Amino acid sequence: MDTIPDARPQTIANFLNSYREYKNSAPTPDNPNPELSAARFALTGRTPSDDAISAINTIRDKLGQNVTRPFISRDFDSLIGFTRANPVRNDIQYYPNPSLKRTLVHSVHVEHAIPVVNDEVRTILNVAIHDPSFTALTQGETVWRFYKPHTVPNVLFGSFEQRHCVRLFFPKLKTQDRTSVVLTDEELEMLYELAIRPTAAAVLPDILHAWPASFQSTRFRDRTARGFSNASVIIPKAAIGIFDHQLREKINDTPELHWARHFFWGTEIRGVKDAHKHAISNAQERARAYAAITRLVNIDQEGTWYIDVGLEFMLKGHALIWSTHAHRDILCAALGISENEADAIVSNPRVYTQDISTHVTTLSGFRAVLDNAGVNGAGYIQAYNSDKAQTYNPQNGKYGKTLTPKLALHGNPPQFCQNLLNLYHDAGLNTDVVGRLEVRCPLRSAEDCLTRFPENVIRDSFICYRRDIWW
Repeated sequence: MDTIPDARPQTIANFLNSYREYKNSAPTPDNPNPELSAARFALTGRTPSDDAISAINTIRDKLGQNVTRPFISRDFDSLIGFTRANPVRNDIQYYPNPSLKRTLVHSVHVEHAIPVVNDEVRTILNVAIHDPSFTALTQGETVWRFYKPHTVPNVLFGSFEQRHCVRLFFPKLKTQDRTSVVLTDEELEMLYELAIRPTAAAVLPDILHAWPASFQSTRFRDRTARGFSNASVIIPKAAIGIFDHQLREKINDTPELHWARHFFWGTEIRGVKDAHKHAISNAQERARAYAAITRLVNIDQEGTWYIDVGLEFMLKGHALIWSTHAHRDILCAALGISENEADAIVSNPRVYTQDISTHVTTLSGFRAVLDNAGVNGAGYIQAYNSDKAQTYNPQNGKYGKTLTPKLALHGNPPQFCQNLLNLYHDAGLNTDVVGRLEVRCPLRSAEDCLTRFPENVIRDSFICYRRDIWW
């Protein structure tokens, strides 16, 4: 049996220097191909001379007390709401033929409760017995059902200000037999022809000529060689309230649309952190940022509202990488929970996931699904680094640039690999790596969440590298 050689601890900087030395060394009888030996060292950590294994020591590069304190900024990133009434305060681009790819199918880590009417209580409570994901609360004579929105059949209704969207959710379609939350063509056709277009005819008669005459005609109009183009029509801001009211009345009065009754709206304001940055300790700036992110929706609408509150830690000319050893302390500081509560989270693989950086297990961010945790009732928390933004390219279910077998075999070296190397080289010259922490909490906690972060936790949470070394 082969013995495992003793590991030699090295910092990342020393490891890179060793790689360069092996790569640039002269060929010898024992090492006729230095470049190949250097590549083997980079991939396995085994030295060409004695086959010893190098182990990356990250503790030596901990931020600690001897480095300048990182600059910290706070922001509001995304706002999510689930309401009975449409809360949008903006013109809506409505899609008669919506993109089914924008159906909500992934968890947003919140639950939404709606009251169940009397004639459905018996059915709902019977479903609860057989459905483990179902939760309900009896309050007086009212039964409230709690939904994980991504488990409820839904459809994109429209968008506003390009990046933001509003969806319709149909809880009556959530049955034991249904296997998909995507609406069928028949359901989409019924919804448009029996409810949405008649509502537009009543509320927006002056612009009805711009609306497709039927669902099939919008399908024909939008069809392209590669699918559908999903054209839109405008519902003006001033008409949204009456449109919503008339739509519900029309659905309630149409027997064929019994499945659409008790629908609710889901609103997403996404990816606006750069527009709402503010000083972590400045209450006035926090209030202005809060007003800015909520200006497009009526947050007084009864429902469920959550917001993503973020902190960014930056040190000029450096990469600040989250330390795996600090996850428990980060949870305690961010959520205001005890060490025992934080230990319970990090020891539960069903709710806590590490995101390891560059295959070094002592460097990692994390994600954790929470159950109204801490003083702010958080539903989700994540810590990650900004370096992934340089290769962010969401498509086909993947979120970053992907090396396919075809690209790997094209060229020597493959052009994809050379382009990636160039990207990292340019980033090393120009792009710092920041540490980011995000907490999804109820909107009522937005102005209090992540308004302070202990100095000792900051210095223990980050491993600090010069940016050229990290890239």
